[in-house]
Parts: sequence; C-alpha cells; structure tokens
Amino acid sequence: MRHAHQVPDSHQDRDRRLQDLSRHNYSQDHEVQGLRLHRSRMRRQDRAGGSASHIQRIQHTQQPRTATRGRHHLHGVAEAARPHPHAVQDIHHNPLGLDSRARPMVSAHRAPDAPASPVADRHDDVLGETPEGSKHRHTAFADDSLEGRRLFAEVLGTFLLVLAAAGGPVVEATQGGVGPVASVTAPGLTVLAVILFMGKVSGAHLNPAVSIAFALRRDFPWRRVPGYAAAQLTGASLACLTLQLLLGDAAHLGASRPGTGITDVQAFVLETILTTGLISTILGTASKAQNVGPLSALGVSAYIVLAGLWAGPVSGASMNPARSFGPDLVHGTFTHFWPYTAGPLLGAIAAIGIASVLRGPGGGHTASTAAQGTPLNHRHGV
Repeated sequence: MRHAHQVPDSHQDRDRRLQDLSRHNYSQDHEVQGLRLHRSRMRRQDRAGGSASHIQRIQHTQQPRTATRGRHHLHGVAEAARPHPHAVQDIHHNPLGLDSRARPMVSAHRAPDAPASPVADRHDDVLGETPEGSKHRHTAFADDSLEGRRLFAEVLGTFLLVLAAAGGPVVEATQGGVGPVASVTAPGLTVLAVILFMGKVSGAHLNPAVSIAFALRRDFPWRRVPGYAAAQLTGASLACLTLQLLLGDAAHLGASRPGTGITDVQAFVLETILTTGLISTILGTASKAQNVGPLSALGVSAYIVLAGLWAGPVSGASMNPARSFGPDLVHGTFTHFWPYTAGPLLGAIAAIGIASVLRGPGGGHTASTAAQGTPLNHRHGV
C-alpha cells in the first residue's frame, strides 16, 4: 500500500519540478535576448576598432546567468538554476552559455574584414542607429587613406553633371537641335547614371547644398564638407573650361540666369523652393523609412527633370551652387550668382526641418551609408 501511494506522489513531484524548470527557462530566454542585444552593441564597437581590453572588461562584468537545461531536473529547481561551473571559463567560446541545442551565436570578436552576421543585422534593425553610433559603424568612410578616392569621385561626378547641364544651352546656341526638353532631361539622366555607377564610393553628392544637408542631418561628418564642396566646384569649373575650349563662350557657357522679366529676388525664391523639394527627395529616398535602395537614383533624377521642365524658363532650375559657379567663374561674371547660392542653401535648411518633422532626427545607418558611401579598401579593390 505504501508503495502504491509513493508512485503517484513521485510523478506529481516530478511534474511540478518540470513545470517550475520550464518557467525558469522561459524567464532565462528573456535574459538571453537581452544579452544578445548587449553583445550586438559590443560587436559594433569591436568592428569600429574599440579597445579590446575595454570590451573584455565589459564581458566579464556582464557574464550570463545561464542555467543548465534538462540535465539536473530531478535535483530540483534550485539546483537546475545554478550556473554551469564552466560557464565563466567558456565565456569567449560560448558567450551566452547556451547548450548545443540552442541557436549558435557569432563571436563578438569577429575579424574586421569578416562579413556582417545575420544576427548582428537583425539586432541593428531592432536597435536602430544613434547619431553617435553611426560614425563608429562606417569604418571604411573613417579611413582617411581613401579620401582621395572619394574626392576624385565628386570631381568626376560633378564634371559630368555640369557638362550635361551647361552643355545643353551651349550646344543649342552653336549647333542647334537640342531644345529645352533635352536641356533639362540631360542633367537628370546624368545624375541617375552617376549615382548608380559610383554612389557607393562617395555618396554622389555632386552639390554643396546636398553635402551641407547631409551634415545638418548628422548623416555626414562636417569635417569632410569643405573637401567635398571644393571637389564639386572644381569639377564644375573643369566642365565649363572643357566647353569653352570646344565650343567657345556661347550662351554664357550655360550660366544660370533669371528668365525674361524675372528679377533676382524672384529667382532666389523659386530656387529656394525647388531645392527644398530636391533635398527632401534625396533625404527621403536615402532613409530607411522608404528603403528603396538603388531606386533612389530614379527619384532624384525624376525630380531634376520635372523641376527643369516647368521652372527652367523662370530661373534655370539650377538647385546647385556648383552648377552655377562653374560657368560664372570661367566666363568671368558673377552678376546673378547670389540667387543660385543663397537659394539652394536656404532650401537645404528648409528640407532638414521637413525631414525632422516627417522622420525625426537623422544619423541612421541606412541614411549615413547613402550619404557617405562604402568605399572598399585599396588592399581589396573593387
């Protein structure tokens, strides 16, 4: 009789212990998830070249409170919840203390040249990116040895853009057959091509107002803005020098001028409005909210063409101080230059305010990558 009563009591005790252990493991899973988020932050700091000793010190202070699952369930919940004796010793090989049945985790000490892990990418999507963290993420952009490559890309891209934008009126004046539609379509298609073939190198700003807007948005470091602006002005000037050597000074080398009966103030107001729309399009398509990737080039180029179609006869639809600077410098006159500098800069500031209302503060990973590009190290090539 005694034995008959002991058997159901033993099963009840075992079921109770298993239920308690299941609840404990459920709470432990939440601890593991929290620790994974912490490890992802440490992984980003490690990739950015953070101090190895600092990371190791944080690892030892954040050791996981992991229980051995399923091995000692007959010894009670308290025994099962006790940390494994080898958890501390194996912290670098198994940072989460998970057994072989758990999901594997990529080591936090991954080599800088190793590809990013899917686990890290998922946690980056959950955590987002702070303005402070974005500058540590883009280690390739922080490499000053690649600055020459980025500046060359801006010179080349702006050269091609201004060659098409200023070349249309010049060719129309000397050879004919271009027409106003082709004159505004050519720069838009050039921007599309430039973004697609070298946007990853420098971000393909091609416009000082764009560089300033990205910096105000905290997607681009301020210390690189002067170099980018100088490269863009240089590319624009070289394009106009090329046009002068080939076709002469026809049509003022395609200089930006107000239309017939339009004052400089009117041109300034229109350029401000047009640039606000252009920068808003650039910032919007570069953000993670839209997540359009390479299709952002289509949005930007389409806006340039549409703005030129209706506003070209009024102000020229420059929206770019570099595009207006090149012809004025080579032709030697800056009579109407101020509306095409002040207007785009003011429009960039207005676009930053609009972006803040629509999407909050900047500095996100996706927008920073679009603004800065991801140039490959010269040791690896392209």
